[in-house]
Amino acid sequence: MKLVAKVTAIITAAASLALLASCGSTSSAAAAPKIPEPPVPATEAPKYTFSGNELKIEIENMFYDGTFIVFADEKASGYYAGKLINEESFAEAIVTFPAGSYQLLANEDAPDGAHDAFNIFVNEKAYRTYPSDPPIGTYELTTRCGPIITFDAETTCKVRIQQNDPNKPNKPGENGMKLDYLVFIKQ
Repeated sequence: MKLVAKVTAIITAAASLALLASCGSTSSAAAAPKIPEPPVPATEAPKYTFSGNELKIEIENMFYDGTFIVFADEKASGYYAGKLINEESFAEAIVTFPAGSYQLLANEDAPDGAHDAFNIFVNEKAYRTYPSDPPIGTYELTTRCGPIITFDAETTCKVRIQQNDPNKPNKPGENGMKLDYLVFIKQ
């Protein structure tokens, strides 16, 4: 009887160790997401053509100057985000839209209300963009200010992210927020 109890105890301990080892290896592999290689900076503004109901442009895939930084961020949708560093920082892309109306939103992570407002230019027209007030401190779509842009015919536009609108010096933009992506949604 004692021998059966010892064998049962040994088998139970071995099974518990095997289960613990398998759980540990599974959970550690699942916990660490595989971050893709950093994007290669574009040497000119990439071109996109809107089709379907939505066009999403990851910030790291846009053309940006040397003062706009792109960095790894596991909370960002493509595992990378960008940041306006100063008034000269920019990121841009070229988008061709069919005739129609589109809402423009940005996915932004603003640390506070002093680092949240910036401008998105569509063919030189600035749209002041900002998150909730106060910002929630994590990525959110800028639905409070998402403009509707209408094109009467197929139109190719330069889309540019920049801190300030030079036509509105009394409403300066800010820098220091994280920017994940732009999205155009057909209305």
